[in-house]
Amino acid sequence: MAVGTGNISLQDVIDEIESIQGPDVLPTDSLAIVFNSNYNNSDGFDPTYEVVGSDRLSEFRGYDHDAQPVNYSISVQGSSSISPQGGTFSYSMSISPSNSSVSVSVSYQPNEVGGQTETGWISIGSIPSSGSTRNFNITYSFNQGLEGDRYANITFTNSSDPNTPKDSSTLSITQTGLQ
Repeated sequence: MAVGTGNISLQDVIDEIESIQGPDVLPTDSLAIVFNSNYNNSDGFDPTYEVVGSDRLSEFRGYDHDAQPVNYSISVQGSSSISPQGGTFSYSMSISPSNSSVSVSVSYQPNEVGGQTETGWISIGSIPSSGSTRNFNITYSFNQGLEGDRYANITFTNSSDPNTPKDSSTLSITQTGLQ
């Protein structure tokens, strides 16, 4: 198979050599192996310089061959059962790496009395943007709208890079109803 006469990438050259002579013929210290995933460390690339669908040497800016994969973790501690009066409660988040961004989503669940769902009774305060421990508040409104308890799941997800695995932690909240 001919490599071609237009724009030829380093990956085209690698594919051509390997299609003729086999996958293990490239010398381990050659420039030709840099984009071959059998040889490079994909964790070492800086995604800032990635050009999707292209193999350019400029993508190696900041490359660290000894890089280790980032292990994302997140956990949230605080009250999961609150009184009908509501109020503001303190929570603490443990997160790694410490510079991870955090996204928060709230899903409201039907209550056990009549299967009704009341939304908007949870307000999440500002969460610090960095640090391995982040303290923040969640405010709950007075439970006056529905008979019985109401429920919600608050999910916290961390990742600064959209291409990496994420970790999440979910608080399942129960707010008791007026008795």
